[in-house]
Amino acid sequence: MEVDMPAYGHYIGGSVQLNLDFEDLGFPFWYNKGRPAIIFPDGTKIAGAEPFSRVSGYAVINGRKVEVAGFSDHEAFFNKGDIVHNIIKHGNEFWLPFWCNDETHGIFVIFGDYKDGGIVIDGNYMIPRDFDLAILRLHGISPVKINLSAETLKGSLNLTYDGIARFGWQWGEVVSRVSGTFTRKDGSTAELKGFGWIEHLS
Repeated sequence: MEVDMPAYGHYIGGSVQLNLDFEDLGFPFWYNKGRPAIIFPDGTKIAGAEPFSRVSGYAVINGRKVEVAGFSDHEAFFNKGDIVHNIIKHGNEFWLPFWCNDETHGIFVIFGDYKDGGIVIDGNYMIPRDFDLAILRLHGISPVKINLSAETLKGSLNLTYDGIARFGWQWGEVVSRVSGTFTRKDGSTAELKGFGWIEHLS
């Protein structure tokens, strides 16, 4: 897929052209286990899935070609009601995908009191029973460093998102490095290092 994307002037300046290949990793995250979910008291509903893909290709930045590799999250998101208005009204929206490698990645989402997520560790898909988020650093009103802890039936995840670049005008959208551990029920651990995204609107 080729996309012409003017870059925000205060980040790069000029123009950016992307030529990318996407390979589905086969572990989609389904909101509310594939059923519509009510996220706000007025009845606002959401549904959909967020499959991850391995990405490779190149970018042409102001005429200079740069090889790129990483991940993408193809958001197939549906909602009933004025979701943007209601997010602004109720606040506490977070969208937090992360990717360490093809076998270890995931996403966490929060809308008000609604929390959901799906993670893949060493190729094993898990739905968190619960997770907590702590803001460690702000840039203005936008979180740029957060810690996320989650419990699953197979172990505990502790992950830190540390922002390295900010994008967007309306949303707090921060590209981040992620690092942490997954502690299995038998006490063994897996080290996690990769990249993530912090989207937040309060």
